Amino acid sequence: MPDVVVLGFPRSTFVHIARLVLTHKQVPHTFRDLESEMGSATHLALHPFNRVPILQHGDFTLYETCAIAAYVDEAFDGPALQPKERAHTRAHEPVDQRRQFLLLPLHDLSRVA
Repeated sequence: MPDVVVLGFPRSTFVHIARLVLTHKQVPHTFRDLESEMGSATHLALHPFNRVPILQHGDFTLYETCAIAAYVDEAFDGPALQPKERAHTRAHEPVDQRRQFLLLPLHDLSRVA
């Protein structure tokens, strides 16, 4: 299985949430501190909105805490983080917290059509 890496900075609440989700699902992962790289071209190549956390799973990269939590829940075995049959609500729409950007992971582009 490819390595899972969480990128961010240690005091970020959102990074803590991503790591907590991985721990709950018993997914081994490593952490890479990006604090000194925030706002750099390297960081912006990973997350175009200049935020954390970022999750890398092999050659797949995902950002935004809610998207990371949903991906981890679906991609890895372990205790479920949400009911398997949930009602589709506006809360599950792929939009960030400020409702400014539509955020669709590459594996979810089929929903656009």
